[in-house]
Amino acid sequence: MAKDRVERERYIVKVLEKAMRVLDEYSPQENAFTLDALTKRTGLSKPAVYRILRTMEKNGYIRYDRSDGLYRLGLRFLELGSSVFSSTSIRKSASPHLDSIARSLKATVLVGVILEDQFSYIDKREGNSILRIPSLLGAKMPPNDSFLGLTLLAFMDPPERKRLLKLYPLKKHTESSPRTLGEIEAELTRTRQQGYLLEQGGFYEGVVQVGVPIMGATGEVVAALGVCLQEFRVTNKTRREIVKQVKETAKLLSAELGFRAPSDGAEVLRSRTAGRLPNGAAG
Repeated sequence: MAKDRVERERYIVKVLEKAMRVLDEYSPQENAFTLDALTKRTGLSKPAVYRILRTMEKNGYIRYDRSDGLYRLGLRFLELGSSVFSSTSIRKSASPHLDSIARSLKATVLVGVILEDQFSYIDKREGNSILRIPSLLGAKMPPNDSFLGLTLLAFMDPPERKRLLKLYPLKKHTESSPRTLGEIEAELTRTRQQGYLLEQGGFYEGVVQVGVPIMGATGEVVAALGVCLQEFRVTNKTRREIVKQVKETAKLLSAELGFRAPSDGAEVLRSRTAGRLPNGAAG
């Protein structure tokens, strides 16, 4: 037994093990730390923690905010989380939930992610409806060219969101499409505050689209779930029920990814760089 333990220890990378101890401190409830706090919590030396953080910051796994001196998880975790959701095993376990909401709402159901600054649909279900939304799985497009891309943009850190919005020119899909960056920013702010995106005719005439974020294991937004329905089917009463079902399905998908809401029942949504939502936005 002792020999086996020694043999296993030969393959442990001590520095990497220390880095894992630092990352293990992050959770949906606690998602930003000072250098001193991480040093105290991990029991590692301050120089060691600082070197680990600087290395991870250089590679996009940690973001340091100079305005408050806090270290938060970086963009690479969003990309890794999105890759996990795109995997065959996760999509297989998520399949019954997508089938269920497609049947229940008789709607087109879509799941999408942002990777390397571009948006892609990674899963789709067609409900029992004549409505068909063009959405080639795997095809890349600017995030602001999709209602789910906008959903994901809404939950990003503001600097990252602004960078992506400026990266791609605005397209006017319909007469209801936002005309300026200011109008898009206002829509994204409203989306973040209420916890979901409601798009009425902005991408397709006569189509209502609802988008909700999907959470990863550490509380970061890694994907978005959405439904598309004909506008004539959506009243004030049915809209509330539609939003409720989409949010409930997103919670189930988040659970498949290992997300667990805080024990006090207040769900904490975190953007790719660990920014918190206003209270009640996840409701």
